[in-house]
Parts: sequence; C-alpha cells; structure tokens
Amino acid sequence: MKKILLFVSAIFFAGYSFAQTSDDWNFIPPTTDGNHSIVFNPGSLSDFVGGQLMAFNDTVPLTEASTIQDDGSGGLAVIGNDSGCNNGSATGSSCELANSGDALTFAILIDGDVIVLAELNPPLTFMGGGFNLIDDVSYVRDGSLLIPGCTDPIYLEFDPAANYTGTKTYCLTVKVEGCLSQTACNYNEAANFDDGSCEYADDACEVCENGAVVLYDQDGDGYCDPGSGLSPEEVLGSTDPSACNYNS
Repeated sequence: MKKILLFVSAIFFAGYSFAQTSDDWNFIPPTTDGNHSIVFNPGSLSDFVGGQLMAFNDTVPLTEASTIQDDGSGGLAVIGNDSGCNNGSATGSSCELANSGDALTFAILIDGDVIVLAELNPPLTFMGGGFNLIDDVSYVRDGSLLIPGCTDPIYLEFDPAANYTGTKTYCLTVKVEGCLSQTACNYNEAANFDDGSCEYADDACEVCENGAVVLYDQDGDGYCDPGSGLSPEEVLGSTDPSACNYNS
C-alpha cells in the first residue's frame, strides 16, 4: 500500500510526534489481557463516515482499524501490554503496546488522507480494563485545525470560517438573492437571501408597476401628473388672477 504521511513534517501535540502512514492501518494487534474500550458517541465523528479509526501511543498502533458508522459513531478496543510482561511469562509483541498511563492519540484514514483527532476533551491515557465515551473531538490536518461546514458561497449555509466539508452534507439550499419584503415593489417570492435591493413606493406620486417604482411627477413640483389618478393631482390652467382664462 502506498505510504501517505500524516503531515509533510512531524507535528508535535501533547509532547508526542506523529508520522503515521497508511501502512499503520494494516496493523493486527496481538492478544493480551490488557484492553481499554473507547466508544465515540453518534455524531462525534459524523464528518468522517466510512473512515478508518485507530488509536496510537505516539507512533505505535494499538488497535485494528475500525470503520466509522453512518451515524458518526465509532468504537475501539485499545490493546495494552499483557500483565505477563511484568514477570517474563509474556514477551515479544505482547509487551510492545501500551502501559497504564500512556497517552492515547487517535487518527482516521479517509480518502487517502490521515487526519489526527487532535483534541479529545479530556485527553485520554491508557488503563487496562478502562472504558470511555467520547463526545468532544476536534480535528487537525496538515497542522491546521479543521472547521467542518459548507465552503461553497452559493449556498445559504455557507460558512466563511469552514475549511473542510467532510462526509456530512453541510451545503443544502442554493442561495437565491432578492428582495424578501412583501410590501416592496420588487418582492421576489423565490428569493431566500435578502440582497438589500427592496424598493418601496413611499411617495404620494409613486406606484409599483411591473416590479419597479414609477414616479408620476415629471416636473417635480410635488403634484402628481394629470390623469395619474394620484393625489394631490396637478390641475393644468392659468394661475394668474388677471388672466381671462384664470383657473382657480
């Protein structure tokens, strides 16, 4: 299998360096009497469904690869050193795993990338016979914190801070920009994102026509054009009292 480095250079986290390769996911642990069960609750790994989860002590793999389920859950049986390692009754690979108190780290292989689950809150250490449920997980890839979310600006759910889409669907609704106010002349019932374009007929001589504001006051005198049917309507005629055709 082609080796894929976790990072171009080693990344140091909690005092340990990481340089896993995809070959680590072929690891088959020996059978010992020291196991620590770890369950990632549904939703905690939902951005990596189908990925292969593993646990490590520094660079030493401690589990078989475990597939992350459709509900974002996962489980691992972390293998520790056999108790016989202390009295010499167990030797070899059974004594090259985890000891009580060793820091545990986790990684996922997905789509050819290795991603470290960099921050479990709280961090875990190995304990023979131990059991933990995990909810709070953050992710790091290539030295950067992964922020899952919609990264495509054409969607309503677009998150400018997001840098990873994962296997969970974040982009759901295509953005349709337009005026959302039903009292505006250019109201767009198909729009779902207000673009600030709303126009209103808020003057006495303004009306809405075909989605636009139309002003019926061509001379700008504050009286609406004759025949517009709007009030106050301009009345044409002579305004000179001395004229024969004076129109009061």
